[in-house]
Amino acid sequence: MYLDAMIQAVQDAMRLTESVRREAFEGLGIDKMGAKKEIEPVTIADYGSQAILCRAVQAHYPDDAVFAEESGEQFQLLVAADQQAYITQLVSTALGVTVTVQQIIEWLDYGKGRTAPRHWLFDPIDGTRGFVAGRHYAVGIALIEGKNVTGSIIGCPGYGTSVIEPYADNGAIFYAWEGKAYRVPTNGGIPEQVHVSSRTDPAEVVLLQSVERAHGDKSRKAQSYLHAGYANSHLHELDSMEKYALVASGGADVVLHIPNKPSTFNTWDHAPGQALLEAAGGRVTNLDGAALDMTHGAAIPDCKGLIISNGALHEKFVEAVQKAMEEAN
Repeated sequence: MYLDAMIQAVQDAMRLTESVRREAFEGLGIDKMGAKKEIEPVTIADYGSQAILCRAVQAHYPDDAVFAEESGEQFQLLVAADQQAYITQLVSTALGVTVTVQQIIEWLDYGKGRTAPRHWLFDPIDGTRGFVAGRHYAVGIALIEGKNVTGSIIGCPGYGTSVIEPYADNGAIFYAWEGKAYRVPTNGGIPEQVHVSSRTDPAEVVLLQSVERAHGDKSRKAQSYLHAGYANSHLHELDSMEKYALVASGGADVVLHIPNKPSTFNTWDHAPGQALLEAAGGRVTNLDGAALDMTHGAAIPDCKGLIISNGALHEKFVEAVQKAMEEAN
């Protein structure tokens, strides 16, 4: 399968990010990381994860372009030599091969600024606040060919069997390819095709929203749940694009992204989830039900917010959100 090398890269990236998370937040602690404490653990994980993902493009898809946030120049200028060495050590351990600082710099910039029929969109750590707080986060990839998102991968290190389950520490990788969505255990195994639920009963429907208040207007979401008739449905909070994976696999049914103020919605935060969810039978649209375009660089054009659903509930929530928005104005 065309995505095999990138699925392996996501596994390797998750191995690195989990080692950083455990060392920084569960084991040694940030203040016990010696000289390394001057650089945030999330920054360590970001650089290391992206280097691994870009390395896979160089090795397996050398003519493709890459769109990613971190750069080799930043790594050289902003990261001290001992910290560069530490990140290089982490990448070496995750890959099981000896890696040099110069290779990290080269990988971070690989494919950038290139014009190509295919390009990869990387989010090496999605859910930064969740990562820092020891909650859920994800590693996200989207493959864009022309005007279409044709494949995606979402690595979820904390995924369990239930949306209300605490951090599971075994995780799963979700991916979309050729119009179908799959889930596979982090440590490998036989992929299982996943589908959205068909739930519409308010007593059974599961709603998800972001943990952080800065990530959305929770009062407007509450009004939307009320207008749709789901004010008493199960509501849980979760960080990162893992929310897309849960809706795609039937673990949840609706996610609303309604910002507190006019905001930019980045493609790398949502393109992987959109491809996965639509392959699983769900829908993702703007707040007014309009289609989204993930192929115009860093920002999703004209995006005021997002409605993510199992499809069966989508139109009902479009109407409810519009009513809540009108009342707020």
